[in-house]
Amino acid sequence: MSSPRAYLAWVAVCILWGTTYLAIRIAIETIPPMLMTSTRWIVAGVVLLAALKMAGVALPAPRSWFALTILGVLFMGMGNGGVVWAEQTVSSGLVSVLVAVIPFYMIGIEKLMGAPERLTLGRSAGLLIGFGGIVMLVWPELTAGAGTGFLFGVMATQVACLGWAVGSSYSRRRHTEENVLASAAIDYVKWDWNRFISEPFTPTLPSDRQGELWHRYVLGLCDLFDRLAQRFPRILFESCASGG
Repeated sequence: MSSPRAYLAWVAVCILWGTTYLAIRIAIETIPPMLMTSTRWIVAGVVLLAALKMAGVALPAPRSWFALTILGVLFMGMGNGGVVWAEQTVSSGLVSVLVAVIPFYMIGIEKLMGAPERLTLGRSAGLLIGFGGIVMLVWPELTAGAGTGFLFGVMATQVACLGWAVGSSYSRRRHTEENVLASAAIDYVKWDWNRFISEPFTPTLPSDRQGELWHRYVLGLCDLFDRLAQRFPRILFESCASGG
């Protein structure tokens, strides 16, 4: 991120995305929760679709509308709807932390769907630590008799997590023919490309050639970025490493 535009984009993400939960809490003080969130997504969808149409990007074909509707119900209805409902009785800061249990739901759903990834000891320990931290945050309110409103709010955040997890799993597995970058109205992709740099060994190469994997991986990924940039010139692809 060396250009001024990149820094401005980073600041914009911090402000616009980071304050979403606070903005929701302020909005529902005067607007019914479901009316607020439905209006928000309808307006955003219309604006994005109009922008895609003006840019000449093909919109999703009618045959894909049913699948996209399911994703909309899971992501926007259950996911965002649960968060908005929860913020009636739970503070925006606590809601933003409670939705961090999404990995628990993702792992459970993926296992039910027969995902091949193993639940290693390290992953299990990380999940337990995260879950313990969330319990520590919620426990004082529960023991202090916060009331059923607070409890239902916490439950709503878990409905939101379930919706996001099921939607993510469904979107991974459904067979589509439409342009996903167009159908999702994406104009920015941040690609964390260092995962396999930290796992540089492969059983497909002999021991004296293990170091080649790093070089091959970087060359292959740069070639992929080049092809993506040519295929989708309106989308900004930003690479990132170490979570930065």
